[in-house]
Amino acid sequence: MEINNIAYQGAILWAIFLVLGAALSLLIRPFKERNFFSRLKVWLFIIPVFLSAIYLGKWGFFGLVVFCFSASYYEIARLNKEMKFWPHFFSIMLALPWIIVAQLFEYNSWLIIPALLASAMVLYVFISWKQNNPWNLPVFSLILGVSLSYWLYLYGFAGFRLPLFVFSVVSLCDVMAFVCGRLLGRFKPFSKISPHKTAAGYLGGFLSALAAVFLFRFAVPNLNFFQLIFTGFLLVASGIIGDLLGSKIKRLYNVKDFSHLLGPMGGIIDRLDSLLITMGTFYFYLVVFIK
Repeated sequence: MEINNIAYQGAILWAIFLVLGAALSLLIRPFKERNFFSRLKVWLFIIPVFLSAIYLGKWGFFGLVVFCFSASYYEIARLNKEMKFWPHFFSIMLALPWIIVAQLFEYNSWLIIPALLASAMVLYVFISWKQNNPWNLPVFSLILGVSLSYWLYLYGFAGFRLPLFVFSVVSLCDVMAFVCGRLLGRFKPFSKISPHKTAAGYLGGFLSALAAVFLFRFAVPNLNFFQLIFTGFLLVASGIIGDLLGSKIKRLYNVKDFSHLLGPMGGIIDRLDSLLITMGTFYFYLVVFIK
C-alpha cells in the first residue's frame, strides 16, 4: 500500500474518532457532566502534531522525539527540584546519546544492552524508588532516552506506518480506558499506585485496543489474524506497565500530574507513559518473531 494511502486512511480514521468523540462529549449527558470535551480538545492538538511529524519523514519524527524528551525531562527535573548543572549534564548524557545513535545508525544486536538496563531501571522504580533520591533524575532520564530511541528504530524498520499503528492502538486504548473507568468503574486493582484506574477502565481499554488493531491493520499488512490478536495483548500489557510507571512516580511525589503543559490532561509524561514501553516492545516483537 502506498505511503500516501496509509497516511490518508490514518488521518480519516482519527478525524472520524474525534468528530464522534466531540459529539458524544457535547450531546450525551454523562459525558457533559464529566466535562470530557475539555480533555478531548487536547487530543485535537496532539493527534495532528503526531500524524504530521511521522508523515514529514525521518527528521520530522526525530524532531518530535527530541521535543518529547526535552519536555519530559523538564517535568521530571521539576519534580526533583534539581538546580545544579552537573546532575543535569550527567542525566542528559545518560539519555540523549541513545536517541542520536538511533537516528543516525541502524539497530545492532548489542543495543539490547541499554534496553535491558532501562528495563532494570523500570523494575528499580517499582521496587525502590524514593522521593529526593539523587539517582532519581539519572534513572528516569535513562529510561526515557532508551525508550524514545526505540521509537526511532521502529520508524527505521518500516517507515511511519509502524509508529502510526502503535500510537493509534495505544491512544485509543487510553481514551476508552478513561471513559469506561469514569463512567462504569468501581473496583480499583492498583489503588496504591494508580488510585483512579479501574477494572472497567482496563477492560474497556483492552477491548478498544483489540478493535483498533483491526481498524488500523492497513498499517501492518504483514500481520495475520492471530498475530494481530497477540499484538493487541502485547500493546495493552506494555502500555499498562508504562502507565503504572508514571503513576508510581506521581504517587511518590504526591502530585496528580507531571505538569500542566497539556491543560486538563496534565503533562507530556502523563500522555507518553503508555507509549514509552510499547514502541520498543512492538519493535522487538517484529524483529524476533515476525521479521
